[in-house]
Amino acid sequence: MLKDAHLVDEQLENRSKPGRPRLQYTLNSQILGAWGTEGPYQTVAVLMAEIMKSKRSAREVGRDAGKKRIRETKDHEQDVLSILNESLNAEGFRPRAVQTDNGWDFVLENCPYVEVASVDPDTVCQIHLGLLEGLVEKLDPKVELDLTVRDPKRAGCRVKLRPLAGTLRSF
Repeated sequence: MLKDAHLVDEQLENRSKPGRPRLQYTLNSQILGAWGTEGPYQTVAVLMAEIMKSKRSAREVGRDAGKKRIRETKDHEQDVLSILNESLNAEGFRPRAVQTDNGWDFVLENCPYVEVASVDPDTVCQIHLGLLEGLVEKLDPKVELDLTVRDPKRAGCRVKLRPLAGTLRSF
């Protein structure tokens, strides 16, 4: 019922161990902020308040939040690509994964923070770069991450993941 009402998204568990993959449900990113859930702007507002209070950079605050977020993630067996994809989807970025010659890129087809990112892209985008860096640092410190920022009204920002050694598993 919740899936049919587009309140939750259903996906199969990315499983590397024997057994049937479980169905996993997450809130549909389009309803975040409704029905008593924390919305994308609440997340950014809390992190911006932390920036002002602590006098640290947006990227540093984001990185700490990303590390905390990965500690709260239940399935640490998933690879870095799957967790980043899920995280970006959950926030409403609608990522599209693109394999490159030297790694993976996520092209962000939507900016869920378009209004505030249009006013202060440096802060908002650095928060999110830091969040992703915190996630990656905890999952696989041998992966380098970069962000190419585009106009938030047009979307298309690009998160680039490059392995420092070896290769990234595909998902």
